[in-house]
Amino acid sequence: MTALIGAISTLLVTTLLVGAVLRGSWAFALVAIMFPLEQLLQSSNPLFIQVPWLFNLLVGLACVACLVLKPARGRGYEAAFNPAVVVATLLVLLAFASLLWSPQSENVNDIIRSSLPPFILSILIVPLLIDGLDDLAESIKVMLCAGPIIAAGVLFNPSSKNVWGRLILDLGAFKSSPLALSEMGGTLVILAVLFSWRSSFGVLIRLTAALLGAALFFASSSRGQVIFSGLVSLAFYPMAYRLANVGSFILNSVLLGTLGGVAVLGAQLFAQSGSDRRWALAGRDALERVRMVTDYLGTWASQPAAWFVGFGNGAFYALGLGDVYVHNTYIEALAELGIVGFSLLLLLTWFGLRGAWRLFSSWRESPRDRNLAAVLMALLAYQILLSFKQGSFMGEKHLLMLFVVATRLSMLDQPAGESELEHEVGEAAGETGHDHDAVMGRT
Repeated sequence: MTALIGAISTLLVTTLLVGAVLRGSWAFALVAIMFPLEQLLQSSNPLFIQVPWLFNLLVGLACVACLVLKPARGRGYEAAFNPAVVVATLLVLLAFASLLWSPQSENVNDIIRSSLPPFILSILIVPLLIDGLDDLAESIKVMLCAGPIIAAGVLFNPSSKNVWGRLILDLGAFKSSPLALSEMGGTLVILAVLFSWRSSFGVLIRLTAALLGAALFFASSSRGQVIFSGLVSLAFYPMAYRLANVGSFILNSVLLGTLGGVAVLGAQLFAQSGSDRRWALAGRDALERVRMVTDYLGTWASQPAAWFVGFGNGAFYALGLGDVYVHNTYIEALAELGIVGFSLLLLLTWFGLRGAWRLFSSWRESPRDRNLAAVLMALLAYQILLSFKQGSFMGEKHLLMLFVVATRLSMLDQPAGESELEHEVGEAAGETGHDHDAVMGRT
């Protein structure tokens, strides 16, 4: 089984790397699923354990090659330095600079070496590879096809072990992250429910993604991913699909019910022994997270010297306040990067959400593009919710990447000849209905 999984994962990685060089949409999808894919690859190929940075290097080189080759494919670098990129860059620079005054003085070089390249990739490179909603649609299809393969490779892996009710991959010196695995599982469920791919092949892929995505996050016993992916799927369903008549309502209800039933089946089949105890302790653990947040805020508020630029990155553990980190990105930004860093993060959040909403309001009368904009909003909502449950700034590459992507797409994928000012005037007047295919010249 290990040899089979190794062959399949190697073939999958090779295909995704080649695709990422040739198409920006594939590069975006690869980066979105790279951490679970890396863990699967390490479980069957010792080379990627012996050289743990090799896979990240290959992904980075593929994305850089794709960026360099863009002009040869007739594409440019429009809106490269949009407001979200500028704010995100300033925020990351502040986070690394704060290591100079942080009480966390150990492993600073390792932190910079391991965290800086992924930030560069997620903020400065990958967002430039998605030039419109067509690219986003192709990226989602790649994730829906590749994600279930990764999930199956983890679920049926001989290296999988049940540790305190959570499925992990035992990689010897390394252990897989159940949070990364379950995050991808939740993403697969959201995409399976919301993304409109209604060919026979597309429906089959969506059902498979719902089954294995739910199986993965239940096997990982990550309660937040289970709850948040379900809430996001239900909340954004009316935005993703306009129910114009009784027939469409019935069709979508049947499809949603089927996907939900398949997800429940996956949960029942792969839930780990001991996971019920983790669910029973959910209330206690939630209160512990609240305690960590209030303690950190209280400590920060009592130290005026930290109000402006914070205690510095990684200070929570060094101050002896509890777990390794506070499990809340926004609170961490306030306490460790101060009012300056917190304000930058709020501004970046505003740019990302505003960009996603502008896309939705511009193309709400085009069923296909309305659906894609709603999916992008749902992914943003999912990542933001997770940031309040398990987030740490140094681990928020996907969230920052989505903020920048949403902002850039809102600047590029607008009705021809419509400026941002004209768009806002149209919104105020209620004139947001455009046929995206007609306006953008699609056939």
